[in-house]
Amino acid sequence: MSMPIHYAILRTVVSGREAEFESALRDFHAMDRPGSEAFFLSPGDGSREYGILRTFGSEEAAEKFYDSPEFKSWEDSIASLVEDKARRNRIHGLSAFFPESGPPDWKMAVVTYFGVVPSVYFSAALVSGGASLRMSAMGLVEFLMVNALVVSLLTWVVMPVLIKIFRKFLTRNSHD
Repeated sequence: MSMPIHYAILRTVVSGREAEFESALRDFHAMDRPGSEAFFLSPGDGSREYGILRTFGSEEAAEKFYDSPEFKSWEDSIASLVEDKARRNRIHGLSAFFPESGPPDWKMAVVTYFGVVPSVYFSAALVSGGASLRMSAMGLVEFLMVNALVVSLLTWVVMPVLIKIFRKFLTRNSHD
């Protein structure tokens, strides 16, 4: 069984045309086909950059979708609403947090590790009243190894499985 394939698409909308583009995005969302789901993210304050996440059951389903006459017609219909060509990036694992071309999972795991270690350390110290701050050298090595194992499991085992289980929940349109 293959893992779902995710694409992040970014589009900058012409100022004043946001409502029209959002209407067109609803049409885009309605183009779901077997093996394909989508949802979009409205920009934050002052931004006109919209994000679309489209998930496919396979690489073949993605190619069929992007080569379809329906998709090409939709692209033509929004040409006057956007300032740029679509920036489409395939996303994997934790790299989904990066809007530009995502780094490889191993790099994201390293960065996550550097975030997890101090977070867990200081959280444990807070909960234990400072007792965890007094750690032996061997305890510190074990602590660092456990965190490396947790990050590795999350990156390559746990999150891919959870994303698969909760795919419909995660890809549901924010208006649903």
